Formats: sequence, C-alpha cells, structure tokens
Amino acid sequence: MIMKLSKLPLLTLLLLIACSESVTDSGNAELPRELTKTEKAIVQADRSFSIKMFKELAVGSDEENVFISPLSISMALGMTLNGANGQTFDEIQSTLELHDLSLPEINEGNSSLKELLTDLDPKVQMEIGNSIWSRQGFQIEEDFSSNLTNYFDAESSELDFNDPESVNVINNWVQKKTHGKINEIIESIPSGMIMYLINAVYFKGDWVYEFDPEKTTERNFYKEDGQVKKVDMMAQKLPAKFYSDENIQMIDLPYGNGLFTMSLIKPTSDSTPIDSLIETDLSLENLEKWYGENEKDTVDIFLPKLELSYEKSLNQPLENMGMPIAFTNQADFSNINRNGGLKISEVKHKTYLKLDEEGTEAAAVTSVGIGTTSVGPSNPVFNFNRSYVMILREKESGTILFIGKVGNPEN
Repeated sequence: MIMKLSKLPLLTLLLLIACSESVTDSGNAELPRELTKTEKAIVQADRSFSIKMFKELAVGSDEENVFISPLSISMALGMTLNGANGQTFDEIQSTLELHDLSLPEINEGNSSLKELLTDLDPKVQMEIGNSIWSRQGFQIEEDFSSNLTNYFDAESSELDFNDPESVNVINNWVQKKTHGKINEIIESIPSGMIMYLINAVYFKGDWVYEFDPEKTTERNFYKEDGQVKKVDMMAQKLPAKFYSDENIQMIDLPYGNGLFTMSLIKPTSDSTPIDSLIETDLSLENLEKWYGENEKDTVDIFLPKLELSYEKSLNQPLENMGMPIAFTNQADFSNINRNGGLKISEVKHKTYLKLDEEGTEAAAVTSVGIGTTSVGPSNPVFNFNRSYVMILREKESGTILFIGKVGNPEN
C-alpha cells in the first residue's frame, strides 16, 4: 500500500525470491572456506532478524499461512541503509540487528555472503539479483550508486516514470529473476515515486530423497480452527536428521549436496497451537540446540503437498521492530540525494511456494518505497497433518533463506 504523501519523491525497494529443488547424495558437504568474522556477524544478524520478523508477522495473525524471505528483506534494507543518515540510519541498522558493524563492513559482508551462497552447490541453482530503477532526471549521490553497484552487483536503470511502459520494464525484470514465479510487483508508479530498489533471489534444488508420487494419498489435515480438510499427503521412509522432545518435533530434509535443507517443525502435542510454538519455543538459542542435538535414523514422514501465495505490507511490522522514523517526514535519506526530503513510502513483500514430490519451488518479492515527506512402529514418525513451521536454510552458515508457517495446505 502506498502511503499518502504531501510533496515528496518516493523510493521503493522490491525483493524477489524464488526456489525449487534437486536429487543427489547429500554426503558430508561443508562450506568451501571458513567464514570471516564479518561474514559470521552478518549471518548472525540475519538469523536474529529472521526470527524477529517472522514472529512479528506470524504470532496472532489471522492468516493461516505466512511465508517470507528474510534474506531478501534484509538485503533490500541493506541497500536502503546506504542512503540513510543519522537516526534513520541507526534505526534501520538496529532493526536489522547489525548493531556493531560499520557500513563498509555491512556492505562487504553482504557482498561476500551473496557470492558464497550463489556458488556454494553446483547441484542447486541459487541466484541473487539486485537493481536500482530511478526516475529520469532525479539526481542520485555517486557514493550511493557506486556502493550498490560494487557491493550488491545492482543493475542501474533510469526510466521515464510517467510512461506506463516503465511498469512493464520493471515487472519483466521481476519475472526474469524469479524464473516466472512472480510476474508482477508494480501495478502503477505514483507521481511522487523517485526510485525502486529491487532484490531478487531464486533457489532451485531437488530433494536428496524424492517422494514417490504413487505413495501420495488423500489424508486428513487438522486446522487450528478445528476444521478437518482432505489434502494430498506425501509419504516416505528415509534416513534423516531429526530432533524431538516434549515440546517440539523437527526433521531436516536436504537438497542438492546437503548444504541447503528444509527444516520442518511442529508441536509434539496435538493440543499445542502453532503460535505457541513460534512465540515460546522458536529462538536462535533453541534452533542451535535442536540442530546440535539432532540424531540420524530411518524415519517415516507424512508431508502435505502445498501451493500458496502470500503478500504483506511490511511498513507496520518494521515500525514495530524499531525503525518508525524512516516512514515519516523526519526521515533522513540525504545519502541518496543531498537535498533530502525522502522517506520510505512502502515496504511490500510477496511470496509464492509450491512443495511436491520432487522438491520445493518458492518465490518472493519485497518492495520498499521511499517518498518525499509528504506409520511403522519401529521408526520415528513425523506426521505433518497439523500446522507446522518450515525453515529453508544453508545449514553450515545458518543463513535463513525462507521461513513460514503452514496452517492450510490448500490455500
């Protein structure tokens, strides 16, 4: 949603993500090199931001399904950070959990993390793209432009925002970068909009252990509101890493060579609401414990096929998380244009997810706008026939690419 402005230009950030999957032996894959101190700090900040953003959106929400890409959101806001000054900078930096890092460290960390993730696994297609779209004639500070080009590999284009064709140009870029999974992020360009910053991520990798379509049958899925729905439930017996205690059950399903995985988490008790798990049990400390204490065995898993779309304005959640000034007339984005008079108009996130026997396919778009101030008994069983949490991550660094809750597979 575009906020009403008085007489200020606008900047919008769009983040796009897409994923699918692939089948191979996971082996004992490791990162090709040790992460630097700065990279570790960036990843830790991203993980912390991921959990906080997810909780902000998921807990207490009326929406049955929530699916976001924290990587996309944080990278788009990381680009925006280069244009911020003063308290505006401090609030965005703090919201992204980047407290003790300088801007050069943040930029260098994002750059090397982008390179690491996209070159990590030859059996997985992982792409990250960034772009700057500015209104024709709008003066952009050279340092801002060069930082986004040098550290984020951002493509830069100047468009006539008064020409309706500019909408198609931007949406075509979105479609290309998400491999057709998200076709539109902009319906029209408001008169005050001066810039779009767009981040796109695409992930494609098959399950290491694919599900047999012949074993997919119609089974019950128990929704939080008490309704019972018939869904297509995939099933298989496979070797997997898992963790289980009195509160949660978690299983890890790998892609490619095993560095990228999907973690599926559900309450142990059928009477525990999924929001209770998210609010009480889901934390960085607990994730590290669950991953650190997991074991490997042959398990039976039942997982619903699903296809869902999710769209959300992130303005209010980001304000709640600590960066309110960026959306007001007091915002300082003078590192984009020295005359200032800019604020974030819109932060919009749009995602798509498809999960089937072959693997996972997902896409996400986040837009931020800145404007002028104005069953076998011998095996452990993981039956995801109730609401659950999913985390798509790179397991060695811990980078969270996607995180979501599923309460209605037939959404």
